[in-house]
Amino acid sequence: MIGSLGIGIALLVFFGFVIARLQGITTLGPWGVVALCVGLITSIAGINIFALGVTFNYLVSLFYKKPIRQGLFGKPIFKTPLDLHFGWIGMISMLIGLGIGSVSLVLGVQGWEIQRLWFYLLSSALLSLAGVQLVTYWLLIRVLEELSKREILTRQDMGLR
Repeated sequence: MIGSLGIGIALLVFFGFVIARLQGITTLGPWGVVALCVGLITSIAGINIFALGVTFNYLVSLFYKKPIRQGLFGKPIFKTPLDLHFGWIGMISMLIGLGIGSVSLVLGVQGWEIQRLWFYLLSSALLSLAGVQLVTYWLLIRVLEELSKREILTRQDMGLR
């Protein structure tokens, strides 16, 4: 729940900036910069906490020797577990982050000032880090899932419950 709250706050900050930009606002004051930092911190923290919760489900299943799938309020929200999609979501996030960073580098070399580029560089860092985290958690969860299945299959092969 805490992870979802962090991701929700980050999305609110993002949509707030999109709305402000559509209204023609092109500069940020101190509160705008603070909002960006809060958005960055809560998004990364939210992804970490959410993925950690999913990882704990797989760890618990190792000890109980049966699959455990617990959702936000005791029931899973999604029919297909979201962790199955962490890998490709993470790869797309990394690619978008690297793309934004590359474009920012080209624009910087062409003479754009850092005052115009810092937001894009911050966005690039956020997307790249979130992507790395999601891919890392996807790999960890796949290993834990395999270990969990192995234990269950071994018990079935031995004729145990």
